This record gives sequence, C-alpha cells and structure tokens, in this order.
Amino acid sequence: MDIIQTIAKVFGLSLGISLLIKYGLSRLTIPNDNTFALFLVILPTIIVAVWLGYKLRMPN
Repeated sequence: MDIIQTIAKVFGLSLGISLLIKYGLSRLTIPNDNTFALFLVILPTIIVAVWLGYKLRMPN
C-alpha cells in the first residue's frame, strides 16, 4: 500500500504543478499547451514508479 500512496502523492503533486503553470502562470514564457501539462504530470509519476520498482527488486 505504501507504493500506491507514494505514486498517488507524486501524481497529485505534479498535477497541481501543471495546473498552476497552465492556469496560474499564464503570463510567463512557459509553453501553455496541453502536451506540456500532460508531460509534467506523466513523467514524474513514471520516474517514481520505475524507481520504486527498482528499489523493491534490489536487496539491501
């Protein structure tokens, strides 16, 4: 259950950051399109999921 909670927290945090960039920081020169927002949500979630899977497979 700890892995699912960690992935959910990372997904929620990256979703919040992407929404902040998309709607809250629209005056900056950050690309304001759906692909960039989706990239900010999906990539950190995948990185953490792969890292947790690698950490579980490696013995201490």
